[in-house]
Amino acid sequence: MVTSRCRLYAALSLMQRGYLIQARNIVIYEYCFAKSLPPNLDPKLRRMCLGVWAKLQYLWKLKYSKASRPLAKSNRNYINK
Repeated sequence: MVTSRCRLYAALSLMQRGYLIQARNIVIYEYCFAKSLPPNLDPKLRRMCLGVWAKLQYLWKLKYSKASRPLAKSNRNYINK
């Protein structure tokens, strides 16, 4: 279980560097592993996976949404006034 937590921290590091697909694969693998364990063995591992997954979803939306793209020139001039 300690190694699973280490892998989740590695997934967080990958997310910070922009490797979202690799981080997704790690989180999915670790969540499946956490689900296979008895619930009383390590209850925090499953919740940790869900927390990392939530952060991954947020970063994914930031990276691929239209809102994260730069503003057009006409909008930039309006904002700077």
